[in-house]
Amino acid sequence: MPESGPLFLRRFEDLRNAITVAELAERFDETHITFQLKPSTQKEYRRAIQLYILPAFGTKQVAAVAQAQIHDPFAPIGRPEDLFEDPHLIASGGLEEVTLPDSTATRLPVLPIAFADLRLGQASELATVPPRH
Repeated sequence: MPESGPLFLRRFEDLRNAITVAELAERFDETHITFQLKPSTQKEYRRAIQLYILPAFGTKQVAAVAQAQIHDPFAPIGRPEDLFEDPHLIASGGLEEVTLPDSTATRLPVLPIAFADLRLGQASELATVPPRH
């Protein structure tokens, strides 16, 4: 039976004040991610922790991280062209450098689909469709 009551709360507060976010993330991986999630979800959780949580909070004590410091994981997108400057899309490799048929260099979003650790839908892998005349 899980521990509960005042003693548990005191231990929780002691732990919260003593460990860093990186240590908590490691424990979360060992106790939850590894045993409770499917492999594809495990990969995405670990990726999010490495890309977003540890760089921002990894060395801080858990108790020192205020809720106001934690941002929405999705950047606001008001117009389609906002995608090209979205920090989350850029950090995750969600934009690919391509050269259009008229030699214009640009970035295009890739499809957010992966199978067996391979991200599908790279623009450079799409078939070329001849223009209609």
